[in-house]
Amino acid sequence: MRYMTPFFTRPLATHDLFADFGTLLKDFNQDLPVAKHGWFAPALDLEEKADKFIVQVDIPGMSKEDIKIDFHEGVLAVSGERVHERSDKGHFERSIGTFTRKVSLPSSVNEEAVEAKYENGVLRIEIPKQEKEKKRTITVS
Repeated sequence: MRYMTPFFTRPLATHDLFADFGTLLKDFNQDLPVAKHGWFAPALDLEEKADKFIVQVDIPGMSKEDIKIDFHEGVLAVSGERVHERSDKGHFERSIGTFTRKVSLPSSVNEEAVEAKYENGVLRIEIPKQEKEKKRTITVS
């Protein structure tokens, strides 16, 4: 029954488009499951070099034990949870909660040689490319 009720709780009667939009957005965000569970998406950079891929994720305020990295079938997944104690009063802008970021990579990467370092709030993952097979000329006898 929860999803059958309208998502906004106040009538729009201000005749001010920006105020009405703000009211709708506020009420809509209150009912989103992600807003209640504390979900966020840290910034992620993906760079391709001649010999490797470099993935960098900004996740300050976490310890390296709280970060999980999985690589399965060409998909790199970085996940974790950032938790901070907060009082009922105050103004808070830093995101908390769980996150998962996934990146699909080509099959030409060496999954066994992936390296990860976490320093100054930035997770850096280096994924080397596999050496391509060298072209071989076969002589006919």
